[in-house]
Amino acid sequence: MPGRAINHTESSLPRHIALHGARNFRDIGGYRTADGRRVRWRRIFRSDSLSEITNADIEVIARLGVRTVYDLRSEYERQNAPDRLPTGLALRVSGQPNYHAKVTELSERIRTHIVAGEFDAEVTERWVCERYRLFPTEELGEYRRYIHQLLEQTCFPMVVHCASGKDRTGFAVALTLMALGVTRETILQDYLLSNRYRRSLAAQLPPTVSPQILAALSGVQPGYLLAAFETIDTVCGGDEIFLAQGLGLGTAHLQHLRAILLEPSRG
Repeated sequence: MPGRAINHTESSLPRHIALHGARNFRDIGGYRTADGRRVRWRRIFRSDSLSEITNADIEVIARLGVRTVYDLRSEYERQNAPDRLPTGLALRVSGQPNYHAKVTELSERIRTHIVAGEFDAEVTERWVCERYRLFPTEELGEYRRYIHQLLEQTCFPMVVHCASGKDRTGFAVALTLMALGVTRETILQDYLLSNRYRRSLAAQLPPTVSPQILAALSGVQPGYLLAAFETIDTVCGGDEIFLAQGLGLGTAHLQHLRAILLEPSRG
């Protein structure tokens, strides 16, 4: 994306939190909004799975003061790899066990075609884009539930995560920053940071899968998130209408959310 690169040194607080059992644990604070304010640090963290974190990692999370973990994974994923968490945290999970059935079905179709050798990297990328296009519509109920959790001031600091911390979590964080008034350019730059810290999916695929296809699945690309934005623009009426009618965030909600998660204006 063209434009000014994000300055990750504007705060002494690190954006990436190094954990032994989770690679993609990051703070979403510090980003400028369109009106010049800045997202508060140490309010919302994004992560990949927390099922393999160590005792030392649990201590780090406890020291960060985390109160709530919002797990975007399916019931099946949670049962097979439950989060390890400090005691006393509130765990929020999907209220609709099959909320992402269509997206999961599409993901499984992609995997089946890849394993059968029927997709190359280019086709794989196109199908991943199709998966993202479903996020604002087929999974709207779950993302609406997540975004309204943020209106509860007592839930912070919060960690939102899925399995790899890049797709479902990437879209959840994109919506969070959108609601706070962060530009799409900055949202996209934050999204692409997952390429630095992501987990490899090599162990979940046959060794015959090409490095190019593995990269398309393990990493993130601008076109993936832009496909979700395209749905918001063409199907949902654009950001403002999507926030209001899709996510149910009226003017009062947005003002409240920004009061909680943005630093006060210095103007």
